[in-house]
Amino acid sequence: MKFAIDVSTENPFRPSGATGYYVNIAREISKIAGDDEIYLIRGRSQLETFEHVASSTNAIVLPYSNENPLRRVAGQQFLLPALLKRHGIDLLNTGNVGPVFPLTPVVATVKTMHAFTAPESLPLSKRAFRKIIGGRTARNARLIISNSYSNSQDLVQFFGIDPKRIRIVHEALDHELFKPEKHGDDTDDIISKFKLGNHYVLFVSSLWRYKNAEVLIKAAKEFSRALPDLQVVIVGYQPDIAYSAELTSLVSNLKLGERVQFVGGQKQRDIAALYRRATALVYPSKNETFGLPLLEAMACGCPVITTTAGSLPEIAGDAAELFDPNDHEHLATIIQMLSADSSRVDDMRRRGLARAGEFTWESTAAKTLDVFREAIAQ
Repeated sequence: MKFAIDVSTENPFRPSGATGYYVNIAREISKIAGDDEIYLIRGRSQLETFEHVASSTNAIVLPYSNENPLRRVAGQQFLLPALLKRHGIDLLNTGNVGPVFPLTPVVATVKTMHAFTAPESLPLSKRAFRKIIGGRTARNARLIISNSYSNSQDLVQFFGIDPKRIRIVHEALDHELFKPEKHGDDTDDIISKFKLGNHYVLFVSSLWRYKNAEVLIKAAKEFSRALPDLQVVIVGYQPDIAYSAELTSLVSNLKLGERVQFVGGQKQRDIAALYRRATALVYPSKNETFGLPLLEAMACGCPVITTTAGSLPEIAGDAAELFDPNDHEHLATIIQMLSADSSRVDDMRRRGLARAGEFTWESTAAKTLDVFREAIAQ
């Protein structure tokens, strides 16, 4: 069988968590495909992103990937169906949105439902596109891959999908990159370039409004007297200019200028080093369909504090401290507790390492391939 995975939805010049998903899925699924052939549908500018699987996969090349969203969508809708037929593709694996008339059986991998659950994070046009065309893609797909039980509930609620057509396949992380600090590694060199103190809590995510970074900033004001040396380090791209300005203003108004650092988007290798030295990762999202930073931090031996929202309790298991995403005072209390209780921190590290170990790309790829084959058999 010939299976085609559409990775053109990613921007090679601004990689996201979804980029990492496709990079890892492409690598692992090509290892276990056997007699099946794996094709990647990519834009011309994505060659470098997926060069690691160039010899083990085939390519269907579109003019654009998501560095040019409008032209990428045009290629997906008007060029791709004919290309699938020309290459004899037996099944297309799309993301949230696929061709309206694919001419080929589809498995849709739906990773988010932000058009419904976090509409403020999307422009009106993109929101409408995902609701209308995304809904059609999901309803017409033979099977849907969802990355969490929480996301599956959203698919049922907003698209009216029969739960029997949904297969939950959790995402995973790169255990070669995200692992505890060892003597002689490059953690010291990486940390030194950020000019941080010895104690900091970490936030890792692109700064969308629903990521709720303000609750951590407010918590920093609460613990500032009890923990005068504890910094807040915020890592992530800033796609929402207005929201980023609000956060900067909040830091200024609370007189936390020296305590809170915005360091922008960083390479995965640098983020891993920041996890290893952090007092804790704080992931205060109000809406999440998976929450990969939780597992990355755990795999590095970093305690995790996250919220009761969406999929986060599901992914964290018993390895994290939870709080209501609107309660900055409770968050401050948890941070102070961990700062004073080394035995609790050690227990969280052990639980976190065990929990992260349950999520591997080998398992994710195998389950994904099983869904492809199940869909073909229908």
